[in-house]
Amino acid sequence: SHFFYPRSNLMHKEVKSLATISQETIAKCLDLITDVGCVPYSLLKNSLKHATAQQLYRIERNNPEIMLESNELWLSHCLSIKEIRDEHQNGSHRNPEEWREMYLQKQQENERKREIVKEKLKNQYNKIQTEKAARSIKVLHGVVPTKQRTYDAARRSTMSKLFQQSKREADKVASIYQSKRSTMPQKIRPPSQSHKVRPPKIIPIIPTSPPPFASSISKKSKRHEGLQNSKPTESKKPVAMVNFNIFKELS
Repeated sequence: SHFFYPRSNLMHKEVKSLATISQETIAKCLDLITDVGCVPYSLLKNSLKHATAQQLYRIERNNPEIMLESNELWLSHCLSIKEIRDEHQNGSHRNPEEWREMYLQKQQENERKREIVKEKLKNQYNKIQTEKAARSIKVLHGVVPTKQRTYDAARRSTMSKLFQQSKREADKVASIYQSKRSTMPQKIRPPSQSHKVRPPKIIPIIPTSPPPFASSISKKSKRHEGLQNSKPTESKKPVAMVNFNIFKELS
């Protein structure tokens, strides 16, 4: 089978050259390019137009021979900054040789401003977190000694005050009840039949003075003195003093 194409479509279709295909391929792989070797700038220009500022700066640094001709590529990057764009519209910054340095300088200034803003935001965030942590509830494990008065101490003091107050009230009621009982007449209860009345226990009293009948005892002792004088001398023994009243009281 044979396929036939209209003549008009074949006439308008263009075939890309090898250089164009190479330039398009390079534009898609700019992140992988470091050294371009001996390739002239005229062949790299169309590809480098699609490079970002970081990619263009890296390629120029690795290939300083193209820096004298690639200044024009920095104009599009400079115009992305509003300040430079406004000044360029007013007729300033027309020299291509200053475009690279101008863009890098503005980028450094913007980077410093971003760092300052970032530091302020960080400090503000840390301040908010510190205040939030101070107001948050903390779970403590174990007993933590503190110099300040805690909630438990305040609770114990409140409970002790209530206990003391209730104790005073109870003592007051008890004293009133006891005073009423003391003023009431006491009832005399009769002794029960099972209770045995025991006589009081008599304790003997030994008098210190000699009894009246001690004289009779002394007379008898005088009778025996004569007999004792005739006998050989022996050591005299004291005569026992007997209290006959004791026997009378016990009988």
